[in-house]
Amino acid sequence: MDDHLQSLKVTELRAILAKASVRAPPRKNEMIAKIQADPDVYKVYAGLYPAHQPAPEPHKPEKPVPPASLDDAERRRLRAERFGIPLVPPAPNDPTKLAARAARFGTSVDAEEEEKRRRRAERFAMKPPAA
Repeated sequence: MDDHLQSLKVTELRAILAKASVRAPPRKNEMIAKIQADPDVYKVYAGLYPAHQPAPEPHKPEKPVPPASLDDAERRRLRAERFGIPLVPPAPNDPTKLAARAARFGTSVDAEEEEKRRRRAERFAMKPPAA
């Protein structure tokens, strides 16, 4: 609203003040301040420029946030429901496919690295990586 008042010309501001029967100050900023401060003058402004009044903000309903304790399958189900897409189960890790992929892309791990990973898995109580 203040931007629209700033964009008005001095003659337009004087016209608003004249319709409200208020004496117009000499400076533009003072005219704008007088329009904003006096409710009667503001009503005249609102009557002349109704499209430039601030619209009330629409109330946005809060979306329920799923708790972090949901497992992966439940999160996938909620996401599919929210976006209206079919639920696709995750592909199982087939050892033969993983081995073929490792051979194809050269992701083989040497014995020293494999031993390091196994010890780390034991230390942090994780299941050891599949060999």
